[in-house]
Amino acid sequence: MSETPSTDGERDEGNGRVPTPVVIVGAIVAALALIGIVGIIVALLVPGAGVVFGAMRDVAIIVMALSFLLDALALAILVYQASVLVNLVKNEVGPILESAQETAGTVSGTSEFVGRHLVAPLIKASGFVAGLARLLAGIFDIMRRLLRERPSGSQEN
Repeated sequence: MSETPSTDGERDEGNGRVPTPVVIVGAIVAALALIGIVGIIVALLVPGAGVVFGAMRDVAIIVMALSFLLDALALAILVYQASVLVNLVKNEVGPILESAQETAGTVSGTSEFVGRHLVAPLIKASGFVAGLARLLAGIFDIMRRLLRERPSGSQEN
């Protein structure tokens, strides 16, 4: 029985280790917290650190603006892909569904025709033959019984 690692943040029951994605996210959060604490200590202890922090603030603003532009570009691509998908469904899948409905109608008509013109007469003929066979079996049974009784009666004559 193989154990697959879980990715929902829970510990693996088999070996007690934390899954890799949880470790990575935890390391990133810890590193950002450490950077923040070091930054606060530097701002309080080093004179003239305001200029450095102002430059860092400007860089952070630029990085966030670039991130926003990247997000906007990704959203635009997503909207374009959604429109392509809608167009594909409308122009490609729609006719296929219409063709499938037409085929289903044709099959329905064909099965009705075969049922009416082949199966129903075949069932009637089969019923007739079965009835005729039963009738003949009954007649032969009666004849056999009569023949059994007749030879014994013919000896008396």
